[in-house]
Amino acid sequence: MGAGRIVAAPPSYRSWLQMNQRLKSKVAIITGGASGMGETTAHVFCRQGATVVLADINEQEGQAVLSRIQEAGGEALFIRTDLTVEAEVERLIDQTLNRYGRLDVLFSNAGVKNGLAKAHAISEEDWDWVLDTNLKGTFFCVKHAVPHMMAQHSGSIVVNASVAGVLALPNQPAYNASKAAEIQFAKSVAADYGQYNIRCNVICPGPIGGAFATKYIFTSPDEAERGKSGVGQMIPLGRMGTSDEVANVVAFLASEESSYVSGAMITIDGGMTLGVDIIGMATRFGAGSQVGTVP
Repeated sequence: MGAGRIVAAPPSYRSWLQMNQRLKSKVAIITGGASGMGETTAHVFCRQGATVVLADINEQEGQAVLSRIQEAGGEALFIRTDLTVEAEVERLIDQTLNRYGRLDVLFSNAGVKNGLAKAHAISEEDWDWVLDTNLKGTFFCVKHAVPHMMAQHSGSIVVNASVAGVLALPNQPAYNASKAAEIQFAKSVAADYGQYNIRCNVICPGPIGGAFATKYIFTSPDEAERGKSGVGQMIPLGRMGTSDEVANVVAFLASEESSYVSGAMITIDGGMTLGVDIIGMATRFGAGSQVGTVP
């Protein structure tokens, strides 16, 4: 060390963590916040300093998540919202603004899918349910959030699509269609509103463990546990992902650390889309069964 040179001691890790709240003062809406990736992302956002508004149609589970966040010291609000009803989405945005005065982040996360069936075996009601929730719900949220982000000349929108928007998962035509459309919609939003300093990015998770996988991929928690090894065989990293791994990417996209990232599609799939074994997937997940096949 040169004579007379003073080198400041680095801050402690505790001090660094206190300073590194990258979402401090940001207000974020998370749809589908009552479970799964939505709930996990809400906890991650709150730990990083954000105020979170949980939107979900399931009021009981939503209130339970709200209580857990508040018990941990986070600032949050739950608003029951049916995303397929535009008036309810508009109310969600208005109540958020009335309570907190701004909207910095929209994580359009809520999504549903049918049971396994080919196109000829899906009812119009089932098709509409998936497209209305996944695609129209995202559209409604963006439609009513964007004007406020334009006024404040800033905002980050993250759309939760799926690897199903990149490749065709067996016997899931409605889900595949909705997720592919979400990807293109997000890119359109990024192109149209970049001039207002509004960024829009889309994530495409692969197989993520937890309640969603149990509900939509496997038939029971026991089958889900057994099926993890089969899923891992299709993925270069050799395992299913976790909601935390998704939430950390969303937090990055919501933060100023990604200030020059817009219109991006980020796969969170352990390398699955590098070359998925569609036939093997059909066998492991029962998609090659007689559900929806021609007699």
